[in-house]
Amino acid sequence: MNISHRGFTLIELLLGVTLSAILMTGIVVFVSSSLGSTMSTKNMLEEGNKNTNFEQSLIETLGNTTGSGFYMTGANLGGEYSTGIFLSTGGPNLPITFLGLRTQTGYCDSYSGTASETGTVFKLSLRQFVIPIIQNPIDYTLSLTGNTVYSGATRIIGTGYPGNTLTASGIDTELSSPSALVQSGIHLYIADTMNNRVLSYNTISGGISKLLGREDGISKPTSLYFSGNTLLIASSGNGKIFSLQDGEGNKTTFSSRFHIPQSFLADTIAFTASGTWPTSTTDFIFDGITQHTADDIITPGTSLQYTLSGGIQSFSKSTTYAFTVNNIVPPIVAGNYIVQISFFSGSTLQHSDTFHYFTKGDNSLESSAGNILKRIASDLTYPNNIIGPQSWQDTINWNTVLGQNPPGEEMFSSLPVQDISFQKTGKILTVRYHEYTHYDCILGKHQIREKIQKILLR
Repeated sequence: MNISHRGFTLIELLLGVTLSAILMTGIVVFVSSSLGSTMSTKNMLEEGNKNTNFEQSLIETLGNTTGSGFYMTGANLGGEYSTGIFLSTGGPNLPITFLGLRTQTGYCDSYSGTASETGTVFKLSLRQFVIPIIQNPIDYTLSLTGNTVYSGATRIIGTGYPGNTLTASGIDTELSSPSALVQSGIHLYIADTMNNRVLSYNTISGGISKLLGREDGISKPTSLYFSGNTLLIASSGNGKIFSLQDGEGNKTTFSSRFHIPQSFLADTIAFTASGTWPTSTTDFIFDGITQHTADDIITPGTSLQYTLSGGIQSFSKSTTYAFTVNNIVPPIVAGNYIVQISFFSGSTLQHSDTFHYFTKGDNSLESSAGNILKRIASDLTYPNNIIGPQSWQDTINWNTVLGQNPPGEEMFSSLPVQDISFQKTGKILTVRYHEYTHYDCILGKHQIREKIQKILLR
């Protein structure tokens, strides 16, 4: 048998190598494309899961919108921030929440290989913060972000970590974004903002205690002012100014001005209170009521009765009444006592209300005996920076506040967004934005969907 051995020609070899190269290139392109698609899909799934967590936080925060709902909406808010809204939020959240757009660079969904990911996008920013006015007395320094108070270089209050633990010792007590510090005598008063409390620190013993808290109506205090025996507190979280005073003037006198909710007729006024009240009609002064002190009758007892000799009189809800009672012998123990005032027509009760009678103070705000807590202003937008007994700020420049980098927390949506808008209809605030489910910074191929959140303004 003759076997013919024939080799490949040069042309055949070149053709074979070329075909092999083309085949391998196709395989590499296919694998690369598949890998890129898989990684892009994986990235999109991861970002989608993160965005779900963000949206859950967003819904929870918006559900805590309180009061009138929002402070302000605007655009071009400085720095990296664009269109947004400032909301009043309560619950465990901070009093102010910003929801809006913030620019971010370096974002890209596509598998770009060695390409530089330089896409610039907007992301939703959910930023919660307070706006403190740092107040430091001489020789003491407060650190807002360090959650501490120093005397010179010595730490005297705070552990350095945020928290709400309150012990008998200043250095073992935790603070959370304290924003104001004032001094009176041997005591320092601290606005422990994020813990919703005002603390009192004894500079001699190093002891610390809570002076006021949420149970007293304090919400996110941001400013303190001490005048005489009175401490003023800006309760920024609920738009109020409180005063805490030790004692009140003449401890033998009760005085109060008031209105009644509806008109009625009465001929007898009863006072139920602690201590010994006078039995002379001349010690009772009623503005807005016709008195005949020579003929009016007082019947002593646990509930002292003052009978108007002129008979039944008309009490109007449009009239301001002022009652003053002099020469009271107060209880021995200093403190605040309830005075109940009731109006009768014959034996029929027409109206009853309670007032406070403040006996002598004990020269200490640290002891509740004799202290008087009053709300001296309310319905303020955001009270702060108390600089006098009747002087404070109650507004914020929202266009510049983010540029001040106020302390707090910030979250971002994982998916970029195209735009955002806000519309208020009655008590419903509608937040509408368009988010990119896919943002390709290489090819410019994007996918967008609309999202809507509705907020009930309470």
